[in-house]
Amino acid sequence: MQKDTPPISFVTVSHGHVDYVIELIESIIQYWHSSFELVLVDNLGSDAFDDLVVEFNQKLKYSDSSISLHKLERPRSFSVGNNYAIRHARFEYLFIINPDCRFIDQSVHQWFQQASKNSAGKLYYPRLLNSDGSIQQNFNEWPNLPNQALRLFKAKLGLPTGQKQKRRDWYFASSIVTTKLTFKRLNGFEELFPLYCEDVALCHKAKLLNIACEYVSNVKMVHHLGGEAKHKYLRKAIASNAIWRYVRLRNYIQIKILKNRYGGT
Repeated sequence: MQKDTPPISFVTVSHGHVDYVIELIESIIQYWHSSFELVLVDNLGSDAFDDLVVEFNQKLKYSDSSISLHKLERPRSFSVGNNYAIRHARFEYLFIINPDCRFIDQSVHQWFQQASKNSAGKLYYPRLLNSDGSIQQNFNEWPNLPNQALRLFKAKLGLPTGQKQKRRDWYFASSIVTTKLTFKRLNGFEELFPLYCEDVALCHKAKLLNIACEYVSNVKMVHHLGGEAKHKYLRKAIASNAIWRYVRLRNYIQIKILKNRYGGT
C-alpha cells in the first residue's frame, strides 16, 4: 500500500450492464494500490448488485476501503445520479467513472500518486482507449446544433459520423479525476439535461471560473461503449443541445456579470 497516496472515492452510476460493473470493480481491486471507496448507484433500483457488493467487499485489501450500493427509486439522469453519488462520497478526491470503464494497468494510479501532491483544483481527464486498444476521442468542440443534428441523423442511417476537431473545448464525463472542493465550486453537474451535454456544461463552467480541464496523455484505461450511446436517443440529444444554449447564457450572466460564485467561493 502507498501510504503517501490519499484515499479516493470512485463514483459510478449503473443503468444495468452488470458484467461491465463487475469488470470495473475487479480492475480497481487489481490495479489501485491504495485506499479507495466505490460509491455504486443503481439507477434501476434493482437487486442485481446486492450479492456482488457483499462479495467484493470481502476481497478488498485495505481496512478503510469499501464498496457501497445506493438504489434510486426511479431512473434519473446522468447528472442527478452522479451528484447523488458524490454527496455520499467519503473522501476528498473523486474519480467520476462510467461503469463501462476499466483499468488495464497501474498507469492511472501511478499518475494519481504524483498529481495528488498538487493542491491546485483542476478537472483531469485520463486518456481512454476503445475495447480494441485504439485511442478514443474523448473531447470535442463546443456544440453546434445543426452540425450535431446532422451527425445524429447520419448515425441513425448507419453512415460515418467521424469529425476532425480543431479544438478541445470540452471533455466527455466518462472519466474525471478531481476533488470535492473543485466539484462544489462548479456546483456539480447541471441537472436540467435529460441526457447528454452535462459534460459540456461542466467544462464551460470550469472555463468561466478559470478551472483548468487537463488531458492526461501518459495513462491508459478502457472505455468500452465510448461514443456508441451518443446516437441512440436522438430527440433527447437535440433537446439537450437546445437546453445547453440557455445554460451557457445563464452561467455566463451569473458568473461573469453578477459575479456570483458557487460553493461560497
